[in-house]
Amino acid sequence: PVVALHQSPNSSQVFVEFLAVLGADRRVIAPDTPGFGGSDRPLRQPTIADYAGFMEGFAQALELQTVDVVGYHTGGAIAIEWARRHPERIAHLMLVGVPAFNTEEINRFSESPWPTPAPLDADMLIHAWNGSKSWQGPGQDDRSIERTFLAKINAGQTAWWGPDAVFHYPLLKRLAEIHHPLTVVRAGDDLWEATERVRTVRPDARFIDLPEYKFALFEIAPARLAGLARDAFDANAPETGDPP
Repeated sequence: PVVALHQSPNSSQVFVEFLAVLGADRRVIAPDTPGFGGSDRPLRQPTIADYAGFMEGFAQALELQTVDVVGYHTGGAIAIEWARRHPERIAHLMLVGVPAFNTEEINRFSESPWPTPAPLDADMLIHAWNGSKSWQGPGQDDRSIERTFLAKINAGQTAWWGPDAVFHYPLLKRLAEIHHPLTVVRAGDDLWEATERVRTVRPDARFIDLPEYKFALFEIAPARLAGLARDAFDANAPETGDPP
């Protein structure tokens, strides 16, 4: 099985098209991170370790044994910690846009956190819509922007919990502690430079640059991403002697 973990603030809606393609020959599951999408909100602000614990409980509830994981932005940090805490659960990792922030970026976020809790009024909705539009990438239509916008609004006053957890997570340090087969996909979005830093701790990883894609690449190029996932996971699959 493949577990796909979304970025925050958003939900598993980002994987709808991707699931349809990769799901043709793999079992693919895209849970909503607690507090986002259709998942219940935690009682307190979670850390990345907490989110990873939620994913482990999710896997146990579904009686999953070993899984491959696709982690997108925030989902990548959760995937790393999940693999660190439960190495036997994870076979392979494919990280798409890695939030490996440096000290300057962390300090900048601390000075201007995003998203910030705000009353659900007309001004806030306009601001949220304009913010979503400002990140619109090539090939991304307004329907895609609307999906992301609604997912952010749905997260409500705690939408900032996911991003805040990432900025307090020592991602590169933790990534250096795991040894799972790793594929890193670098899109031309706001994590282009941050993703490159993965090379410093995992030079063994397979790196794929897709500068032509910005945001919503799972919606715009689902076949391309599904093909990369198959290549990443099947290339490292153990020999079982069973027919494909």
